[in-house]
Amino acid sequence: MPDVKLTPEAQQMLIQHQTFQQQLQTIMLQKESISGQSVELEMALTELKKADAKEEVYKAVGSILIKSTKSELEKELREKKETIEVRLKTLDAHENKLREKMKQNQEKLEAILKNIDNKESN
Repeated sequence: MPDVKLTPEAQQMLIQHQTFQQQLQTIMLQKESISGQSVELEMALTELKKADAKEEVYKAVGSILIKSTKSELEKELREKKETIEVRLKTLDAHENKLREKMKQNQEKLEAILKNIDNKESN
C-alpha cells in the first residue's frame, strides 16, 4: 500500500481519536479502582452487620484505629458507598458519551480515508 498523505482534517481527527482512547483508558482505570472500593465497603458492611450492637467497633483513620459505634460506622459506610455509586454512574455516563464520540470520529475518519483512497485510484 502506498504512503497515504493525510489531510490536516484527517490528522486532527486521528489525534482526537487517540485522545479519546487515552481518556477512555483513564475512565476504565478509575471505574476499576472505584469498583474495588465498593466491594471493600460492601464487605465491611456485611461484617459490621454480624457484630452485636453493644460490641466495640473501630474505624481506621490513617494509620490508627478509632473507637466508634456500630450505628455511626454503618451510617458512614453507607454514605461512602452511595458516593461511590454516584461516581460510578457518572463515569459510566462519561464512558458512554466518549464511546459515542469515538464512533462518530471513526466514521468520519474512515470516510475521509476512503475519499483519499478513491482519489489516488483515479
